[in-house]
Amino acid sequence: MKGNKAEGRSARAIGPGTHAVVTGGSSGIGLATARLLAARGARVSLIARTASRLEAAAAQLAGGGAHVATAVADVTDRAAVEKAIAELTARQGPCDILVTSAGITEAGYFQDLHDSAFREVMETDYFGTLWPVRAVVPSMIERRRGTVIGVSAVVGIAGTFGYTAVSPAKFAVRGLLEALRAELNPYDVHVGYICPPDVDTPHYAYERPRLPVETKEFSKAMKLMPPEQVAAGIIRLIERRRTRMVPGTVNRVGSAVSVMLPGALEWFVDRTVRKVRRDRPAGHTAAGDVRTP
Repeated sequence: MKGNKAEGRSARAIGPGTHAVVTGGSSGIGLATARLLAARGARVSLIARTASRLEAAAAQLAGGGAHVATAVADVTDRAAVEKAIAELTARQGPCDILVTSAGITEAGYFQDLHDSAFREVMETDYFGTLWPVRAVVPSMIERRRGTVIGVSAVVGIAGTFGYTAVSPAKFAVRGLLEALRAELNPYDVHVGYICPPDVDTPHYAYERPRLPVETKEFSKAMKLMPPEQVAAGIIRLIERRRTRMVPGTVNRVGSAVSVMLPGALEWFVDRTVRKVRRDRPAGHTAAGDVRTP
């Protein structure tokens, strides 16, 4: 009976009549996820901060037969997020699925990052996850149904060289959703998160030139992942009511090592840093610029 109940919940997780809200839905992981949700018959609502990109994304989805609505909002602005979700749920019905894929990145050596980078990444990645969740969860509890999926990252599993602004924010996303899962489970509300590696999005193109040489060396073992693959993982999380997913075999192995054998990971990182710095011309940074004393 227990298995049949779980299968029944899974079968109706996505389908005609389901309303899915996706933040960061105008591009990258968000748009790819919205496309898969729409293909399963869900009504899709997109939230992003740039109206022109939202309109283009909505037109693309509608061209494929999707029932789509949009709202412009900066996810760091709680009032704007609440207003956007209120408008979207008034048009499309209560939110059954929330996917919080809005996020930014800021890579670089700790001492080179501006103070504002740490605040901006935390405001967007963590609070940009928190505010939409706060807006939809009361209704999900009341209706005793719903799914919340957040986007963390492999750098949110183990603190990563070159990501001192990003790793803490992605750790915070994991912490929020893991704690929330335990609280919402008694209400039959499903909470999960995905931890992708580098994904082929505009954010990756922005951060790549800013990555320290050491970080580029670590990432050689990880293949750049298309957003569609991450989106497929999000759909599996929803349909199977899973809590977490690390897509990609290499990434899963690395994540497991970081948890079970942290000393081994530290040894590998320190060894790689020493090798890179031994081989790198003196005075050169990640982008090949010369540091001034």
